[in-house]
Amino acid sequence: MDDAVQDGLAEVPSDDVSVNFDIMGGEDIDEGLEKDHPVDPLADLNSALGSLRLPDNQLRSFRWEVGTCIPEAIFCGNNSFLGNQRQIQSITLITDGECAASQNAQHLVNFVQFRELQSLDWKGLSRYYDFESVRESIKYHGHQIKSLTLDLLNWAHAEKIWADGFRQQSPQPARVPDNFFSQRVLNIHPGDQKVIFSSLENLHLSAVSFEHTDMEMAYAFNVEHLKSLKLRNCPGSLDWLRRLLNSGKPMKLKSLELSLDLGSLQKDAYMYITETICDFIVHASDLNCLYLMLPEPIDWTALTERLSSHRHLKRFVMHNLVDRGGQNLIDGDIPWPLHLEHIIQGKQLACFGSSIPPRNLATHLQRMKPRPSCKLVHVRTSGVVLDRLISSGQPNWFSESLYTYKYGKDLPYQPEEIYDLAQWAFSADGLPNLQVLAWGDFSYRGRYSKSNILLCRSDDGYQPLAPFNTVPWGILQDNLDMLAACPLDDILE
Repeated sequence: MDDAVQDGLAEVPSDDVSVNFDIMGGEDIDEGLEKDHPVDPLADLNSALGSLRLPDNQLRSFRWEVGTCIPEAIFCGNNSFLGNQRQIQSITLITDGECAASQNAQHLVNFVQFRELQSLDWKGLSRYYDFESVRESIKYHGHQIKSLTLDLLNWAHAEKIWADGFRQQSPQPARVPDNFFSQRVLNIHPGDQKVIFSSLENLHLSAVSFEHTDMEMAYAFNVEHLKSLKLRNCPGSLDWLRRLLNSGKPMKLKSLELSLDLGSLQKDAYMYITETICDFIVHASDLNCLYLMLPEPIDWTALTERLSSHRHLKRFVMHNLVDRGGQNLIDGDIPWPLHLEHIIQGKQLACFGSSIPPRNLATHLQRMKPRPSCKLVHVRTSGVVLDRLISSGQPNWFSESLYTYKYGKDLPYQPEEIYDLAQWAFSADGLPNLQVLAWGDFSYRGRYSKSNILLCRSDDGYQPLAPFNTVPWGILQDNLDMLAACPLDDILE
């Protein structure tokens, strides 16, 4: 799995080593700053890293997933922790450029030194120098990168941070580009047709704007070569998909994940949201994985009709965002058109996920003849809703008023309904091939794991899924990316 995680510090040497560092103790890093005597909360870690020397060129992958800024001692200089690890091929980072330790840490993360770099996954870019680091990496290694994941958290905020840094670095007043990511990070300009990522197969972007661009980003990313495309809350992404369609470029996509929120859609985009997505699904005819989180008004009947012609679909997620009277859209029910039944009854479909409430889903499935042959069914419930459902019986739930303001008062259903669904689904009259029934939000590697529910078949019905249940556990592990698809909230809250 792309998102597999290994805990602890890996042994060295090895042909494929992943290194994770954990800040233990549960203390907020900002608490390490004293008002009158500011200190670097990562000073001890910097010192420890400076004294740690690994054998030359043993690491092939490196992960920093602690949600802080990156200590200078890791990447910067020949004497840095990774200064003698020139054969690293994969780098994964989860950072917060606004953590206290970064206030005086304006430095580039030197990716250029890794001459065999093929995979760059960076979630939480939020400093001017973060984007400069990516720009330099693309300049020297873009042609060989096979997998690129960039999560800017919030485009408007990232745009402001970059513009402020740009002005500070400019000796004279300079015009800020309309789209700093395309024009400065990628270094492409209107009308360009140059291919930057000639080897790219997996492109995953979150909060990256496609506005003020035309087809130049399609050429840069070499979209005809892509096998996996994820676009999450990217302003202008729907228009970009329309331009791809109009260009007639062939697509070899096997996996598409598309999440759109209100902020990523222009007002006129609502007029053609269903048409664009339907046409794109037809155009990408080789899809075997499709994950969608779409806001109303989306015509799910039209969409499933187009999708029913796909013969290779193995995993399908449909997450509907509706208005329940709050400031933001939230999980909602989905109509059950006939074509959706045809999709779910397809022999090749192994996994299905949906925001349809459990009781409604059970009613629909019970009417179907023959029964679907899915091995995994996921009742998708976003984390913010999950917290509300689990805590609904507690009168002093601390964030109830905030939830009501953002998402409305009404609960979508009662938590016990998932067990009613399980009772039927694992029965003799239920889904004959079902191995795993999942409920909850599995995004971001277990953020809501305490509230999620995983069930599997037992001799007398169902039971909680555990690692010793080898067959269903294997199915779960093989589909973690499907369960985590289309998160509602950001990786850094």
